[in-house]
Amino acid sequence: MKYKLFLSYMIIFPVRGVFLK
Repeated sequence: MKYKLFLSYMIIFPVRGVFLK
């Protein structure tokens, strides 16, 4: 179930970018 971590990363990556903006 490593793909679950990858999925979370893909969702957190864009979210963090918006917060940092």
